[in-house]
Amino acid sequence: LLDDPLPIELPDTHKCVALMRKVCELRRLVSRGDRQREREQFRDALESYADALAYDSSVAATRLAADLHHKRATCLHVGLLRTDDALAELDKCTVLEPSHLGGGMLRASIYQDQGKHQACLLELYRVRNSAPDATDGSGNLSALWEDLCAAARRCLNEEAGAKDYHEQVKDASRARGELSLYALLEVDADVSVKELKKAYRRLAAKWHPDKWVKGTETEKSEAEAKFKAIKDA
Repeated sequence: LLDDPLPIELPDTHKCVALMRKVCELRRLVSRGDRQREREQFRDALESYADALAYDSSVAATRLAADLHHKRATCLHVGLLRTDDALAELDKCTVLEPSHLGGGMLRASIYQDQGKHQACLLELYRVRNSAPDATDGSGNLSALWEDLCAAARRCLNEEAGAKDYHEQVKDASRARGELSLYALLEVDADVSVKELKKAYRRLAAKWHPDKWVKGTETEKSEAEAKFKAIKDA
């Protein structure tokens, strides 16, 4: 029996070793960035996270890439006070992972700090709708969500009086220069259902991965990320 070949295809050990080396190097880069961020070496942390993003093209359209953009946004906002750059990183995070809780909460906090209370509420409800059961295990995120909502509502009531909240949301969507679901679908906030569906079908067809099979790896990754974001919208 032992002389007979086993009816099992063994994995390619060279590919396995190469993959493990990639995983270990990515972990090293991310861990280095996390340590630098904890020591408040924010510029160094930014470079480490950028190195991790650029290390391998397969990282570009993954949850890991969304996490790295969120980490970079945290460094830019908290450590370097570069809010516009932080929001740009959060845009990339949202495209890759629309339900990314940390990215959405950070964006809402930035809007609240800027006094953009309508945009803050809009982002908070988008996050809650994308990930209704998300938690960090301690309830802290849920408590922060409620606190931000309450603060934003109070400010809106003081500024806008009895103006209908849904109208405020529409105003915020029109005024926002940042990425939103409406912007993602290239429509206005007051678009009709018919036009919304039409825009969805057009963009889904444009960015479907099957249409990019002959593209470069970067183009394929971008198309896959945009197609996923459009589907989630």
